[in-house]
Amino acid sequence: MVPRRLQPWLYRHALERGYFDSLLADGILAPVVRLLRGVDRVERRWIALLEGGDDKPADEGSGSRVAR
Repeated sequence: MVPRRLQPWLYRHALERGYFDSLLADGILAPVVRLLRGVDRVERRWIALLEGGDDKPADEGSGSRVAR
């Protein structure tokens, strides 16, 4: 049914689910995660400032991180 030349490409395309996972992770989620990490940084500095401490709180690196 499908030409022989297209079979390997269609197989890889189907195997990768149309590259939807990659598009979702790189194109949509990565910018959102970067934005939220920036908001978290600003919020931690704001809280430290309100508490009368330094601009950089000691527990800034203790949050969970999404692996990329």
